[in-house]
Amino acid sequence: MRLQVYLAHAGVASRRACEAIIAAGRVSVNGITVTGMGSKVAPEDIVHLDGKPVYPETRKCYVLLNKPAGFVCTLSDEKGRPTAADLLKEAYSERLYNIGRLDMFSSGAILFTNDGDFSAKIEHPSAQIEKEYLIETTQDFPPELLTRFQRGIRVDGIFYKCRSAAAVNR
Repeated sequence: MRLQVYLAHAGVASRRACEAIIAAGRVSVNGITVTGMGSKVAPEDIVHLDGKPVYPETRKCYVLLNKPAGFVCTLSDEKGRPTAADLLKEAYSERLYNIGRLDMFSSGAILFTNDGDFSAKIEHPSAQIEKEYLIETTQDFPPELLTRFQRGIRVDGIFYKCRSAAAVNR
C-alpha cells in the first residue's frame, strides 16, 4: 500500500494532504524518515507521524446526518465557518468525510464515511443514484425555468439535468 494511502486510512488527512505531510519529512517508516512519493508500506511496517505511531482504522463507519443550515460541507474551512463534520466529532473518533455536498444555507440528509471505496461507488455517475431536492424560495421565478432544468443547464462547465421539476405553492 502506498504510504499516503496508509496515512489516509489511519485518519491522518486526505491522500493529497498526506503527500504534503510526507514531503515535509514528518513521517518515518521503521525508523527511517520518508519524503519521497510512491513509497510503499507492508502490514508489518511501523509508521510514525511526528514521532507517534499511526495505524489504519479498522472500523468502517457510515453516518447519515440531517445537516442543519449554517454548516459547510468540508473537513476544514479557511473562513472559519462551522463544518457539518464538526457535528460528528463527539460521537466518532474516526476521520469521517462527506459524500457529496449541500451548500451552507441548505439543510438535509448527507452521508459521511471513512470508507473510500464506498464513497467512490456512491459518488460516481455510473451508480445512477437518483437524488431529490426540495427548494424553497421567497422569490418568484419564471415558469420556463422548470423546462430549462429538465432540458439541462450548464454551470461552471458542468452539465446538469433533472428528471422532473415541479413548482408547488405553499
